[in-house]
Amino acid sequence: MFRTYLAVVIAALAFGVGTAAAAETAQGLKADGMRLQAMAQRYQWLQGVKADGMRYQAMANYYAAQKAAAVTPVRSSSFDWQDAGIGAGVAVAALLSLTLIVGFARRHRNELAV
Repeated sequence: MFRTYLAVVIAALAFGVGTAAAAETAQGLKADGMRLQAMAQRYQWLQGVKADGMRYQAMANYYAAQKAAAVTPVRSSSFDWQDAGIGAGVAVAALLSLTLIVGFARRHRNELAV
């Protein structure tokens, strides 16, 4: 493990020194120029992303304001048995699922103990 770490450190140092020496040549200068152009393009792209984000935020604010203005509250004084039945069915299904999971877990644990 230590040898691998040491080899990586030595390789990184050698690459860094080689890159610094190459920067003085025409090819090194060209590489630096290309790197700087790529960085400039990345910064321009990020500014575009910022503008897109601001545009999407403005659209979200507009639609939130429209939705708030269009919503009218509906009041109901009667009990909805259909909704209650759906809720009870989901509760029974969840309880049954939990019971089966606990039962299988206990059975599996007992089989491993034997």
